[in-house]
Amino acid sequence: MGSISARRLTLGIIAMAMIPAGLSARYLGGGFAADLSGGVLYAALFYVFFALILVRRSPWIPASLAMLWCFGIEFLQLTGLPALLVSMLPAAHLVFGSGFAALD
Repeated sequence: MGSISARRLTLGIIAMAMIPAGLSARYLGGGFAADLSGGVLYAALFYVFFALILVRRSPWIPASLAMLWCFGIEFLQLTGLPALLVSMLPAAHLVFGSGFAALD
């Protein structure tokens, strides 16, 4: 197995482990620590997704894209569009959230 394939496999395994960890933090935890850990896992998961796609690029590229994604989602929450999407498709809450939170 080549190094690119091995890296993709590793990133895929990490992503698959992060999804249940994030959902557990979201639904089993409570309070400030659960909210904060869920946000960190969300951002880290998008880094892993972008790193999977851009496996041959410098780590700064997927990190920058993940940061832009997270900022974009937070600013989008100011518009109310995510609330509309969630009303049509409740699972969209996991990606778009429900409202702006400066801490996120």
